[in-house]
Amino acid sequence: MSKKIAITGGIGSGKSSVVNVLREMGYPVFSCDEIYANLRESKEYLQKLSTVFPQAVVDGRLDRKRLSEIVFQNPEKREVLNELSHPMIMQTLNALINERREPFVFAEVPLLFENGFEKDFDAVIVVKRNIDERINAICQRDEITENQARQRINAQFDYDDPQNQNYLQSIHAYIIENDEAKMDLIKKTKDIFKKL
Repeated sequence: MSKKIAITGGIGSGKSSVVNVLREMGYPVFSCDEIYANLRESKEYLQKLSTVFPQAVVDGRLDRKRLSEIVFQNPEKREVLNELSHPMIMQTLNALINERREPFVFAEVPLLFENGFEKDFDAVIVVKRNIDERINAICQRDEITENQARQRINAQFDYDDPQNQNYLQSIHAYIIENDEAKMDLIKKTKDIFKKL
């Protein structure tokens, strides 16, 4: 049975870069973001979504920008979206992981701690990054304002909160500080893999 390793971190922290390193090393890595991208095209999901957020589904297609505006301004609506999408995402993720027979299988799970999913994994890798760099990365990638980027960051698990840092230590999470050049990130990822 494969050892299941979760990769997580706040939005804009550089999780995808770590995922790419592991893929280049030849390990299977599944991404909840990629699973959700496919889910957004599913008629079943869009139908369910349209009953809860009718203004975000137009002509049978998801208006991602509109949906983001709705859920990041209202924590209750964000919770409704999470309750709808996360079980479907995790069901697909677990099915993909269970098909594999390699010694290690990695999964990029952005909202790992928010949903208590860390208990489903044998180990957790957390990618951390300077807040200003995260904001710049989010603004460029998603073409949003700094205020919108901060809203998204504030809606997630705070990795700098002392209580949360204590929790990460208690579960022996592996931390990658993404604060240097790409070659350093590759080395840090490989060093943590050796520890696993």
